Amino acid sequence: MATRRTLLGPLATLTIRSSVQPLPARVAQFRTYTKLSRTIRTSRPNCTLPYLQSRLKSSATQEPWQVLDFSLVEAFQAQSSKQSNDKGPLIIDVREPSEYAAGRIPNSINIPVNSSPESWSLDSEAFEDTFGFEKPDSEREVLVYCKAGIRSARAAKLAVEAGYGNVKEYRGSWDDWVAKGGKIEH
Repeated sequence: MATRRTLLGPLATLTIRSSVQPLPARVAQFRTYTKLSRTIRTSRPNCTLPYLQSRLKSSATQEPWQVLDFSLVEAFQAQSSKQSNDKGPLIIDVREPSEYAAGRIPNSINIPVNSSPESWSLDSEAFEDTFGFEKPDSEREVLVYCKAGIRSARAAKLAVEAGYGNVKEYRGSWDDWVAKGGKIEH
């Protein structure tokens, strides 16, 4: 037994460590495997890879917010500029203030996610003291964007966790906006 353990020790440790996962991850893995085997069993014999991929879209990877592309953001921005009241859609730039000052999507406001990740959870008074404008209503339609899509995903997640129900994310973000010729405000 001792020789077997020394021979298999590092490999056994690696196997044991790699198989230990939190319960939700193991359940999700099992569901994916079950869905995969069921899909393969019930699929047509001459089915294509895109067909199989469409059947295997996992709900675990979908965000609880809508992801918009350039054309939808452009329409959203036009709607935002028409309705500049407290009920209209709101565009939020989650980059740092220096990035925001260099250029932004018109009619956007700045709530930096890196330097103020708690901003979505602040009460109305603390929010207004910090940012200088009223905190958006949790029922209001909001669109978040950053430079390349990383911070916007984080901001969207924080907004949803704070109770915002109508969150949208521009994953292409500022880089995509500039590359596709979107209007810029300085």
